[in-house]
Amino acid sequence: MTKSRNFSTCYLIGDGSLPVACSHTLRRHGIHVSGILPMGSTFHKWGQANGVKVFPSLDAFNKTASAVDYIFSLGNPIILPEKTLFFAKKNCVNYHDGPLPNYSGVNVPMWAILNGEERHGITWHVMNKTVDTGDILLQRFIELSPTDTTTTLNKKCYQEALNSFEDLVDGIVNSNIVPVRQDLSKRRYYPLHTKLFENSLVDWNSTAEKIDRFCRALSFVDHLGIDRSAKVNLYNENYTIGKYFITNNKSTLEPGTLTRAQESFGVDIATQSFDIRILSVKKNDGEIVST
Repeated sequence: MTKSRNFSTCYLIGDGSLPVACSHTLRRHGIHVSGILPMGSTFHKWGQANGVKVFPSLDAFNKTASAVDYIFSLGNPIILPEKTLFFAKKNCVNYHDGPLPNYSGVNVPMWAILNGEERHGITWHVMNKTVDTGDILLQRFIELSPTDTTTTLNKKCYQEALNSFEDLVDGIVNSNIVPVRQDLSKRRYYPLHTKLFENSLVDWNSTAEKIDRFCRALSFVDHLGIDRSAKVNLYNENYTIGKYFITNNKSTLEPGTLTRAQESFGVDIATQSFDIRILSVKKNDGEIVST
């Protein structure tokens, strides 16, 4: 495909396999990746191995970068300063793993599961000085299953990002993208720091359904490598919750009361609705323990 006159050069900022995969899409469209600003080793190694200019730091980028048509932020964990955005003559575009404006901020797939959503989505949007508030260029929606965890939803978002990036680039190249302004009155922002992460302990004074959502939501490793899995206190010691299921037994004991399951291994814990049977937990050292 010949190069578009209004889109021929770009920078990629981010890490992981997403920017690598997106670079192939750009090249198929005749777009030159003029340089990358990797936020981790995976993308950094790819740039070096493929002869792409690698900016070693954000400071180096801001001091030495030249203007290009577009900047794409792909799996980028930091907020870019406004001066970085000025290197894009046309637009800076960010991939966001949630449907804007309802789910802006950080770890939004986790919040979607915790909130009991039946549908999630991803957004490609213009970047400006306020996080996740720029015009929407393209959105795709994802159906959630009752067993989805944050980990499985993250994978669905990643796949949808790959699939939709082809449409995004094609739309930009052919001038078919119509930016849509966000209705910021509907904006919900989820910050990086949340009380959920202080101890991640299950609160048994909830229904079994809410506890299930809590455990499925807190079931991932964040971009800092921190395990955000839900914890359960058994015999005065905290464990990462492993396999469990909601029983058909209506809870009659005080929430949090632990009893030994009669017909199989595991322990039953009372909630405000139905007992939850825990079949296995994980120690801090990673050892799986049957209950």
